[in-house]
Amino acid sequence: MIPIEDVYAQIREFAAESGARRIVLFGSRAKGTNRPKSDIDLAVAGCPDFDSLESRLQNELWSLLKVDVINLDGPISESLRTEIARTGRYSMKKYENYASALRSLRQAPSQDLDNEFIQSGVIDKFELQFELGWKLFKAMLAYEGDPVSASGSPRDVIKTAYQYYDFMDESLWLRMLRDRNDSAHIYDESRAKQLVRTVIDEYIPEFERVNQGLVTRYGTLLEQ
Repeated sequence: MIPIEDVYAQIREFAAESGARRIVLFGSRAKGTNRPKSDIDLAVAGCPDFDSLESRLQNELWSLLKVDVINLDGPISESLRTEIARTGRYSMKKYENYASALRSLRQAPSQDLDNEFIQSGVIDKFELQFELGWKLFKAMLAYEGDPVSASGSPRDVIKTAYQYYDFMDESLWLRMLRDRNDSAHIYDESRAKQLVRTVIDEYIPEFERVNQGLVTRYGTLLEQ
């Protein structure tokens, strides 16, 4: 049987890629009363395309376990909402989104980078990682009480985060911001290859440094 933690890791990855704000495990698996083949009951909040995420969870997950997914932003009974709030395990927050996406992105160097579809996938994952990165900074700046967390643009948030975190590389984050903005306009293969190589050689290591720096600074706070 596939280890359930591997299944949960893939669930977190799908949720991160979908942009879901939070995913909650509830039911028997959250309470620890499940059998080995019990259903996986999930509740999702803040997902821009819930139907797409639900389809992936039910059809692409590397497990034959049945998955039931509830949209917390839709109409559900108050009794069920209360049960989820009372017993659910919140397994997808901003740091978990970031860390889960990074686990996926760090596989890029082992892929066939001459394949244009692989190139496109790496670029898409870079865009997602950057998006999750600046939003994670924004969340941590809110914890620090900085006002930029209320309404700052990506550049404003990154600029302010740089004042707090000496593990950030100023030049790399400015280049990532530029490349994220320009990536939608890359139409020729040579530019795509160049960006993919930059992502692998420079951006992934920076995402890793930020991950380690935040863990060192905030510790278990990131898990709350």
